[in-house]
Amino acid sequence: MKKEFAWFLEQKELKGLPLLNLANKQDLVNAMNVPQVTEEPKLNEIKDRQWEIKGTSCKDVTEVLSGLDWLKKAMG
Repeated sequence: MKKEFAWFLEQKELKGLPLLNLANKQDLVNAMNVPQVTEEPKLNEIKDRQWEIKGTSCKDVTEVLSGLDWLKKAMG
């Protein structure tokens, strides 16, 4: 995951665009929680763009919709 994420952040076409990370499967006991998903690719070190992470589950789309709302606002 780290390698793909780093590749994404290096793309010139995407530079500065907001990043929404949907951490899916939060309904599963062994799923990585939001702080773990934030730590793994070192999201806290991203300074060149706005970013948001939402813990989601297909059983409840509330956080997905909240994330999309955030993205809409971040895109201006």
